Amino acid sequence: MISLSAPWALSDDVLIPLWLAEQEHWVLGRLCFVDREFHVYSTLNCDGGRDIIVKAATPFVQLLPKYLEATGFYDRTDIDFTADAYSDKLSLDPFGVTLHHFDFTSSSM
Repeated sequence: MISLSAPWALSDDVLIPLWLAEQEHWVLGRLCFVDREFHVYSTLNCDGGRDIIVKAATPFVQLLPKYLEATGFYDRTDIDFTADAYSDKLSLDPFGVTLHHFDFTSSSM
């Protein structure tokens, strides 16, 4: 278990709650350093929901590489930086965004 005060560069994943103010809705972001993706888990059901979520995630995926470089992330030896997720990217390229949508509106409870 890693201490809450440990640098992100020592983690495989970091969970980040995101508040979508206009929709009054929370989504969960998971920075996954192994596959170089920002996964967003959401139950948001509205027109343009995907675009709204990607817009909320964009500051993280653009600023994160700068933070990682400054904290020595790329000095780690437990991540394969020759893997596809890293091999064709520069260290300052943004992380990818993957949306995982869950629909609970059809529940028969």
